[in-house]
Amino acid sequence: LPRASLDQLNSLIKKFVEAGGAADVKKWAAAAELTSYRVGLLLCGDLTTAALMVSQEQGQLGSAISPKDKIKEMVLYSISEDYFEARRHVGLRIG
Repeated sequence: LPRASLDQLNSLIKKFVEAGGAADVKKWAAAAELTSYRVGLLLCGDLTTAALMVSQEQGQLGSAISPKDKIKEMVLYSISEDYFEARRHVGLRIG
C-alpha cells in the first residue's frame, strides 16, 4: 500500500480503538470464509458442485467451520432472497 494509505489506515484503527471498538477476529474470519463459499456458489451456480468442493477440502488452516456446517450454510443461502438478488445483480438468469 502507498504510504498515505497506510497512514490513513493507522489513523482509522487508532480512532476505532480509542472509541472502545473491539474486533472479534474469529467471527470476522468465519464470516469472510462463508462469504468466499457464497461467492463460489454464486459464480458456479451449482449447489452440488460447490458442496463437493467444500467437502473435499483437507485440513484448511484456521477454519473454525466444519465442512458439514459450510454446506448447510450454502444450502440455506441457495434458497435465500439474497442469493437470487445477487444473481440478478451479476446478470445471471435463474431458472
